[in-house]
Amino acid sequence: MSLSYFASSSLLAIALAAAAVSCGGDSSLQIPNSWTLQTAGGAALPFTVPNAEHDIVITSATATVADNNNYTMTYAGTTDGVAGTVATDNGTWTIGSSTFVFRSAVLNGQTYIAALVGSTFRAAVPGTLFGSSTQTLDMLFSSAQ
Repeated sequence: MSLSYFASSSLLAIALAAAAVSCGGDSSLQIPNSWTLQTAGGAALPFTVPNAEHDIVITSATATVADNNNYTMTYAGTTDGVAGTVATDNGTWTIGSSTFVFRSAVLNGQTYIAALVGSTFRAAVPGTLFGSSTQTLDMLFSSAQ
């Protein structure tokens, strides 16, 4: 197994432990509405999605986390060399003890987590969102505000 798999697994274990300690949302956290992707797989963009059905390269992404507990993520780049949107996700979110839980409408209610640290969050995004057989992809977003 690759080092990135173990890193994503470690992130997942830490975030799950934090989620288990939490008891629902924390309204005292001030969550910015706009986020931009800074790194994927621990490296600067562009990022080539591993083990994907197509040649997908992510060059940028935005996440909007709204006050009404809805979110939207849009990933731009190329698919087989053609520029455009390479993936989108949306659904609902909750947060407790600085751990986001995203419930994806695109992935039939599948949940994934992200750890909120200051003005960033690190998410374990399901590879299936990009047509990848890699279980999760480590993505670091920072506040755009």
